[in-house]
Amino acid sequence: MSADIPKTELSKEEKKARKEAKRAAKAATETGGAAETESADKKDKKRKREEKADGAAVDEKKDKKDKKKKQESTAVAAPVSTSDEPALSKKAAKKAAKAAAASAAVTPAASSKPQEFTADSNDYLTKHNITLLPPVYPPHLSIPSLEIPAPLLKYLTKFTSPTPIQACSWPALLAGRDVVGIAETGSGKTLAFGVPALNHLSARLGGEKKGLKMKGNVGVLVLAPTRELAQQSHDNLNLAGKAMGIESTCIFGGVPKDPQTRDLAKKEVRIVVGTPGRTLDLANQGDLDLSK
Repeated sequence: MSADIPKTELSKEEKKARKEAKRAAKAATETGGAAETESADKKDKKRKREEKADGAAVDEKKDKKDKKKKQESTAVAAPVSTSDEPALSKKAAKKAAKAAAASAAVTPAASSKPQEFTADSNDYLTKHNITLLPPVYPPHLSIPSLEIPAPLLKYLTKFTSPTPIQACSWPALLAGRDVVGIAETGSGKTLAFGVPALNHLSARLGGEKKGLKMKGNVGVLVLAPTRELAQQSHDNLNLAGKAMGIESTCIFGGVPKDPQTRDLAKKEVRIVVGTPGRTLDLANQGDLDLSK
């Protein structure tokens, strides 16, 4: 009699073992899938957290940049130290104060603000057939009431009243505005722009006396088409500025340059009146410094 285990019993056990193996494999597969799903979820959550953190970092960086730009803009407008920025050194603060004072020193004094046109000013314009465009500053009809340096005012007392071109030009020019004036020969155009120009130079000289260094020596440049007209303007400006310690020089072609270059080197010469050709010539060769 054979001692071997029957095939039928072995087959059943084998089948049973195989079924158990399949169940174990299926369970393992399901567990692995769940683990993979859980891992994917964790990775997705981690990625979202990282993206959110990156976005917050970018926003924070942008806010810091905007804040820094705002602080720099404020520092340019008014250099005041803040808790986030180091205070200006004494040397830098002193330099900034000097620059501000120098800018104020060379700015023409606004001696007259825009005013309403009175009946007298309107009658004056009608009488002299004058048109002001735009009608911002009414004509100034009295010399003694001009807000200009005393020496210059004293020089003007030899005139009874301003000419029409002077009356209409002075208010705007003394207030620092640009003016295009049209008037006939002998109407007083030189002093129409000369008085505000000397007022400007007086302010500049006041700044220099306080130790404020200015670029260049020339404060006023006057161009004339001919030698004769240049000489006339020079004579008038020289007389008006003499009492204030301000001198004028006249440059034109057809004569040697050396005497003119020597005049330009004088400290007292603040006004240059010249013809275009010689003015450009001396400026190009460096004898006439027009920097401000």
